[in-house]
Amino acid sequence: HDEKLQTKSISYLGDAWLRFRKNKSSVVAFCLIVFLLLFAIITSAIAIYLANRILRPLEEINEAASRMGRGNYDVPIKESSRDEIGILAKNMNRTMDLMKIMVRDLKTEAFQDKLTGVKNVSAFEKQVLELNREISDPLNQLAFGVVMVDLNGLKGVNDTYGHEKGNVVIQLTSKTICQLYQHSPVYRIGGDEFLVLLRHGDYANREALWQQLLPYLRKRDYTLEKPWEQISFSAGHAEYLAGTDTSFEEVFRRADEAMYQLKRSIEGDAAR
Repeated sequence: HDEKLQTKSISYLGDAWLRFRKNKSSVVAFCLIVFLLLFAIITSAIAIYLANRILRPLEEINEAASRMGRGNYDVPIKESSRDEIGILAKNMNRTMDLMKIMVRDLKTEAFQDKLTGVKNVSAFEKQVLELNREISDPLNQLAFGVVMVDLNGLKGVNDTYGHEKGNVVIQLTSKTICQLYQHSPVYRIGGDEFLVLLRHGDYANREALWQQLLPYLRKRDYTLEKPWEQISFSAGHAEYLAGTDTSFEEVFRRADEAMYQLKRSIEGDAAR
């Protein structure tokens, strides 16, 4: 009897051991599944964090670089962090600010006369293209005038007193014209020639402004102590005739011819 009982006990213990091993495998499998799920969640969270913290700012920096390549420097990058990417974004913004200033200065230099500060020939040619485009539009109610100015006696000043004094003549004349025509662009289109494009208020007051110009339409007086400081020039003006003029050049020619007629009457043979 004792032997049977002992045998049953051993059998029972063996079954219990097998069940324990089977249950242990299930627990390990379950724990492994839970671990893998947690690992996947954590890695996904890390990936999302990195995407928001690193990849998105890098995309914004890349987009900014692309805009800069197209000449757009007006949209800054959001500086959202103080790490390396944040420093890079800050430096990119500084670069865009510097580029904006450089482009502005280059445009100014490209269209500005260095000696007088008024617009130069390049700016004038660009304006002529725009005016001809407006003139070609039958629906455009365009109104403008042209005043041509040519310095008197500039060659005499250059030959007698030197080109430095000749530059003073040019600068003083430019300043006088700009003070008179404060609401119109002034262009230096030649060594001693200026053009005023009468627009808006100056065009409406063109006759009164022309009267203020008349005292300077005179021959240069070389008996003066400083003849280079005398404001002396010839001028002519013309208006755009809607329905008649088909280009800016027609208005320009009328003003230019009027100016040279006056110049010949003032300087005689000295007029070129």
